[in-house]
Amino acid sequence: MSQVATPSGFPWSSRRIFGITILLTIIGVAGYLGSTRWWPLQPAPAVAQEPKADKDDEKPRFHKAEELDGGTAWLNTAGPLRLKDLRGKFVLLDFWTFCCINCIHTLPDLAKLEKKYPNQLVVIGVHSAKFDNEKDSAAIRKAILRYEISHPVVNDSEMKIWKRYGVSSWPTLVLIDPEGNNLGEASGEGNYELIDNVLSKLIPEHRKKKTLNEKPIKFELARFQEKGDSPLFFPGKVLADAAGNRLFIADSTHHRIVITDLNGKKIAVAGNGVPGKPNGAEAVAFDKAQFDDPQGLALKGDTLYVADRKNNLIRALDLKKQTVRTVAGSGEKGEDRRDGGPALKVGLNSPWDLWVHGDRLFIAMAGHHQIWVLDLVKHDLELFAGHGSERIVNGPPTQACFAQPSGLTSDGKRLFVADSEGSSARSGTGTCSNSATWTASAVRCACNTPSPWLTTTARSTSRTLTTARSR
Repeated sequence: MSQVATPSGFPWSSRRIFGITILLTIIGVAGYLGSTRWWPLQPAPAVAQEPKADKDDEKPRFHKAEELDGGTAWLNTAGPLRLKDLRGKFVLLDFWTFCCINCIHTLPDLAKLEKKYPNQLVVIGVHSAKFDNEKDSAAIRKAILRYEISHPVVNDSEMKIWKRYGVSSWPTLVLIDPEGNNLGEASGEGNYELIDNVLSKLIPEHRKKKTLNEKPIKFELARFQEKGDSPLFFPGKVLADAAGNRLFIADSTHHRIVITDLNGKKIAVAGNGVPGKPNGAEAVAFDKAQFDDPQGLALKGDTLYVADRKNNLIRALDLKKQTVRTVAGSGEKGEDRRDGGPALKVGLNSPWDLWVHGDRLFIAMAGHHQIWVLDLVKHDLELFAGHGSERIVNGPPTQACFAQPSGLTSDGKRLFVADSEGSSARSGTGTCSNSATWTASAVRCACNTPSPWLTTTARSTSRTLTTARSR
C-alpha cells in the first residue's frame, strides 16, 4: 500500500497511518464488550484511550453489508458466493491486487485467521486490479496457486465491489458479522491482532444469541485441480553458472532450490519441499533444510546465497558440503527502515533479489522499498539506498525512492533495479570497475562528473493505472 509521509518526511507504518478505520467496529464493540482498543490516525498516546459509547444507545448501529455481485469471475470456489448465503458466518473481505507487496504480506495473516476460526470465519478475496494485465482471471488463478491461497476470490476487474464498499487503498479488510452487518474496515498490512481481537470477543456473543453457524464449509480450491506435481512449480528466479556448468533454480512454490547442469540434468536439491523456518543459524543438510518461497539467487565461489522471502532471511548454500545455513535476518519481518547492525539480529522485509559484488551482497528489500547490503566479512547489514517511501523519486541514495524493488543486476558500473510497483527500471552509479567498491554515500563515480545517484532508466507505459474512487 502506498505510504503517506509524515511532516518529518518519513512514512508511518501503514498499520497506523491508514489505519484502522475499523474503529467503526471498535467504537460499537467496545461499547458493550468493554476492552477492545483501536489505533487512531494520529500518533497514539502512551496509554490507549477507550472509545466512549453512544450516550443514547450503548449498542452499535451498523448498516447491512453490500452484496458481492459485479465480479467477472469467481475463483477457488465452484461458483459465485452471496453474502445472504453466508449468514451465520463472519465474513472477512480482503481487497487486494496480486502485484502489491502489502497485499502479499497480508495473506499469511488471513491464513492464520482461517486456521484459528475454521468454522466461524469465511475469508473472500476481492481482487480489484491495479494494472490492466492483472484483470485477467487466468493470471489471478496463477497468483492463487503461487501464493497458496485457501479461500474464494472474486475477480472485481471493473472495481464495482471496490467502489460499492468505498475502498481507497490496497490492501483493505472489511469485516461482516453473522447477521450481515458491515462492522468496519482496516487498511494496510499488520492487522491480524486487531481482527483476531474483534473475532474473539464477538464469536461468543453471537454463539449466545444463536446467530452463529459453525458448520464447516468446503470450497473447491484451485490447487485440488492443479497440485503442483510438475518438476517445478512457479519458479521465481534462475541463475546460470557458465564456468561451473550449473543452473540454479528457485523453485519457489515447491519451497526448494533445484541445481542442474546447463542441459537440465539434476545435480542436487536443497530443501525438503515443506515450507518452514530454520531453528537458528546452524548448518543443516540439503535434504533437511526448509525454505518458504525462495526467490533471489547470487553465487560467490561455491556458496549460493538465497533470498528466503517469506522467512525474511538470507540463506547460504555450501555447494561442496551440501549444507544450508542462515547468514542474515532475525526471522521476523523488520519494521526499521534505517538502522542496520549484526546481520542475524536485523529483521528483513521480503528480500526478493540478490546481487553480489566482492564481499558485499546487495539485497532488493521489496517490503521496505529499499536496497540493503550485507557485508560478507563483517556480517553486518546496512541500508544502501532508498528513503522507504513507495514512490518513484530519483536522486542521492538517502532521497531516492523505490516502489517494491524485485530484481538486481549490474554492468560493474551501475546497479540496475527492477522496480516492480512503479513499472520501471532504475539505475544507480557508484563504481567505475568490477574491482571498485560501492558506497551508499557515493553520488557519482570518481571518474565521472557529478550526477544524481539514481535515475529512472526506463518506465513502461503499457500498464495503465486503474484509478480508484476516493471517499
